[in-house]
Amino acid sequence: MDDKNNRTNTLLKKEEEESSLFAKKLKESNSALRKTSRDLDSVKIELQRETSRREERLQAALDISLSKEFHGWLAEAKAVEIEVQNNTSTKDVIDFAEQALKKQIKADRHSGNRAKLNERLKKLNKLRSEIQDILQNAISQSPELKQAEEKLEDEIQHLQELLHPQSPASPIEEVLINKIHSVPDNALPLLKSLPGELKTLKLLNSKSLKKIEAEFNKRLDAINALGVEVDPELQTCKDAAALLSRALAGKHSAILLLDGHNVLFGLQARYMPPRGTASPDKKKRQSLVNDVIRITKPNPALRAVVHFDGHTRSDSDPSSNVRVTYSGGEGEHRADKVIIDQIRFLKSAYPDTDVLLVSNDNDLCKDARKLGAQDLAVLDFGGFL
Repeated sequence: MDDKNNRTNTLLKKEEEESSLFAKKLKESNSALRKTSRDLDSVKIELQRETSRREERLQAALDISLSKEFHGWLAEAKAVEIEVQNNTSTKDVIDFAEQALKKQIKADRHSGNRAKLNERLKKLNKLRSEIQDILQNAISQSPELKQAEEKLEDEIQHLQELLHPQSPASPIEEVLINKIHSVPDNALPLLKSLPGELKTLKLLNSKSLKKIEAEFNKRLDAINALGVEVDPELQTCKDAAALLSRALAGKHSAILLLDGHNVLFGLQARYMPPRGTASPDKKKRQSLVNDVIRITKPNPALRAVVHFDGHTRSDSDPSSNVRVTYSGGEGEHRADKVIIDQIRFLKSAYPDTDVLLVSNDNDLCKDARKLGAQDLAVLDFGGFL
């Protein structure tokens, strides 16, 4: 019995050791399981966060691309302006081209025939102009002169179709387009009603009216895109106000981020109603967005994003280079988190791009500066409005 008891105790001790070992392994497994569960939850949160920010990052990348594209367009216009002043080689090129054209006309029968038809067309146009001038000022118009004007019009149209079969513009359409692009800059905004008046007069069909309106808006946008000339003292400054001035003048591309509610609070004299009256928050926000659209529209090289707190995430594009974002989520400073995420992405993906933040929130501005953005006080931004 003693031997059996000893053996039993030995087995019991062994079982207890194994049980202790199993309990230890179970504890380690539970700990590893809890860690894995926490890691999984963290990954899920991060995945959800990245998914929710994916569209924002794509839009930010698009903003950068468009900003640089339009800045390049403005830079090209400046280069053209500089080249106009340089007339050293143009005369030689013109002389060479004229000699080459004469040689081509002599060498190629078709080229010579086109030159003869072009010369004939010039004479017909000149004669038509003389007749039209007489018809417009004559007290008594002869039937023969009217018939001559019609015959000239038919012959000119025939030669134009023969020489330029792909030309889409009618004579009146061509004249209007040429006039739109030759009107003095200061006078052009006074002609905003021109497309509507042409429609009322029914001088052109709908296709031609759309083309006239497009050319008018193209010219007006080109004038506006020149912006206000930057003060020479600001040409080399690196602070946010100077960078915004140059961006608004089309000197370089930039991204402008606005802490929406902070701007509204910082510019109460502009967006808050007089004492004793009430104004809906939606109206205040829209007023701020309208201001941003107004100052940025002439220069597409400047892309602007206005951030507001909001329970539901949403994005809208009220203009081609302005986007309005509602943060979504819960708690305070929801828009701040979205702004920081956007700055982090912009500066990591495009480190050379100027990112300007308008806010009076010291903590937000501090975090933005750490990421490489420039912050601009709300009152300083108000000066641009």
